[in-house]
Amino acid sequence: MERIKPKLKDKLNVPVNIYKAKTLVFEAISIQEAARWLKEETGDKFKRFSAITKGIWYYKPYRCNGSIYYFETDPQAVVQYFQRINRQIIARLVSTHPFDR
Repeated sequence: MERIKPKLKDKLNVPVNIYKAKTLVFEAISIQEAARWLKEETGDKFKRFSAITKGIWYYKPYRCNGSIYYFETDPQAVVQYFQRINRQIIARLVSTHPFDR
């Protein structure tokens, strides 16, 4: 089954669709809203931002109370995230290169 991926609407919010097993259970307009919903859904004491970000960037499922949650976002948001990370890594490598001293 193909999971529905939300579309980016602005630069500030990354939309997140949350699936419980194969069922779409929540469509969040941002990672923050998804974290609030997941906290309520699981009865957790904390908002699990890392579970959501690992899910949307690295496609890792989150297991809690015998349920498996999957997180989806716009593929364009994933591309932008990794482009930003790559720029940061390259900038760090260039600034710490031993021959530049």
